[in-house]
Amino acid sequence: MTGQFMTGWQCLLVCSLLSTTGWAAPPGDLSDTLRQARLFIDRGDFAKALDALGAGKPEAKPDPEMLYLRGYVLYRLQRLPAATRELKTALAVDPQNLRSKYILGRIAQSGNNPIEAIGWFEPCAAANPPIEDAPQRIGKLYWDTGQFRQARIWTEKAVAATPWDGGLRYRLARIYQQSGEQKLAAGEFAQSVKAKSADAAAVQQLMECSRALSANDASSALKIRDEFLNGPSLDPDLLVALGATFAGAGQPDQAVDLFKTAAQRDPDSFQANFNLGLAMLNLRRSTEAVAPLENSLRLAPSSKEANAALALAFVLQDNYKDAVAPLEAAVAADSHDKKMAGLLSVAYYRTGAPAKAIPILRESIQASPDDPKTYFVLIDCLNATEQQQEALEVADQALKRFPNLPQASLGKAQQLARLGRYHEASPLFAKAADLTPDWVEPLLGLAEVQQKDGAYEESLATYQRAIRLDRDVTAVLGAARDLIFLNRLAEARTLLEQSMSEHAGSSQMHLELSRVYARIGEKQLAEEQTRIVQQLRTQPQ
Repeated sequence: MTGQFMTGWQCLLVCSLLSTTGWAAPPGDLSDTLRQARLFIDRGDFAKALDALGAGKPEAKPDPEMLYLRGYVLYRLQRLPAATRELKTALAVDPQNLRSKYILGRIAQSGNNPIEAIGWFEPCAAANPPIEDAPQRIGKLYWDTGQFRQARIWTEKAVAATPWDGGLRYRLARIYQQSGEQKLAAGEFAQSVKAKSADAAAVQQLMECSRALSANDASSALKIRDEFLNGPSLDPDLLVALGATFAGAGQPDQAVDLFKTAAQRDPDSFQANFNLGLAMLNLRRSTEAVAPLENSLRLAPSSKEANAALALAFVLQDNYKDAVAPLEAAVAADSHDKKMAGLLSVAYYRTGAPAKAIPILRESIQASPDDPKTYFVLIDCLNATEQQQEALEVADQALKRFPNLPQASLGKAQQLARLGRYHEASPLFAKAADLTPDWVEPLLGLAEVQQKDGAYEESLATYQRAIRLDRDVTAVLGAARDLIFLNRLAEARTLLEQSMSEHAGSSQMHLELSRVYARIGEKQLAEEQTRIVQQLRTQPQ
């Protein structure tokens, strides 16, 4: 640890040990021991301080201050397992000892255990006043693990406490930049330069590039980009920052090489890998996005943003199976994100696990009752689990909440039709068709329930409306069957023959035509159509 760190502890944690904890020193030897130990700590002689504290000696009644000082001294001597034991024992005696938690956070952070470190630092950062630099540390840990909302909260607090810290201001600028808040980012970048942070000249170039992009000065922006790419000693995070500048200006293609170079120079950079994956997603290169996003999750498995981005990459490839795990992680990280919860429910449904989706969807509807899509996915999941009456109840709720939404009328109509309640379904299909005259699906549903209800003339007229919109094979077959039911076989033959060129690959079309031929005595033509049906059904799909 640095001398600067020691000085801070002398001021805050050594000289004021008794007053900060409210612990009153007991009389006699213990007080003398602690006083002697602090003198050695002040001189930086931690070995003698440890001897004075009598590490390892059994005690009838453990004292939290003694335990803490032992842990602190062992930590300074880099005897971390022993320090951890002493500090955890101190917390068992005094659970509110924030100084012990702070040192345990430092130990976890140095051991590359960010999640554990965050847990220790959280109460230290939230204290008033905070313990040492806990807000800065926890802000960086959240940033490094891709938890941007928390990173922003703590880094803003840290900057408010130490506005002269250029490194903190640079990090806050990066957080704003990642969130797409370019004006706020520009202000913090400028402040970081004024505070003379490291790489101030490069940060100045970042700002110049942003101004060039705003002024559509592509030549100047690309010149700066090339200088960054050709600067081998440049901090990789500055490459990421410049890449984010291009991405924020709607040029992710120019950002890709910056992110790639940053990831090559620092393979353990979460930001480089994560932003490279995002750039690939924005370029609709979802397959290429997977590897860098998986790398970012290797570095920060709990990052909601990285899990969500990886899930989206899989969904864009229609790969819902691999999307499930990152979606589950994203929802676990933020149970209030209804978009992620909705996408997870769709993934469950698409991967044959609709029962898992149902409680998520019900909770989403309760929390956000004004999103109609959630109702419709829940209806599908309930049907897939043979809960058709429950699906009808949800469809009824959707229609009551969204009476002028055609999908709501259609959804309830389809559910009634599934339950065989064709007469009740008919007016709802008609309403959906009236609300969207160019949409063929309500017409197909209406025609089908009319046909099943025995209203063949009405069904034929509806199917003919559908055919005028879209010569869909379902509409043609439905109209042909209505004509057969009405014993208008010649018209059915004409319709099917005229439609055959458009639907020659439909075995059902050939089968229906063979039946018509058989009904009118054209045996040879019927047999020919039957052979075609057999050929089509034996062809590989």
